[in-house]
Amino acid sequence: MMKQWFGYLAKKCLPEWVRLRLERENNHLMDKVFKLQQEIDRLNAYIDGMEQGMKLRPKIFVQAGGKE
Repeated sequence: MMKQWFGYLAKKCLPEWVRLRLERENNHLMDKVFKLQQEIDRLNAYIDGMEQGMKLRPKIFVQAGGKE
């Protein structure tokens, strides 16, 4: 709904140069969002790998008992 309203408003009220600038800025921001989403996916994969590695490692128990 909001996207349709913005499209209508842009076509009817804004000059051509403003529409082009908004489109260019929106494309730039969409590229930035795409790159950040890729980085988030990569970091989540790293976290998943670390969690899996921590689950599979052998557990070491240290018993520090002294003579009674």
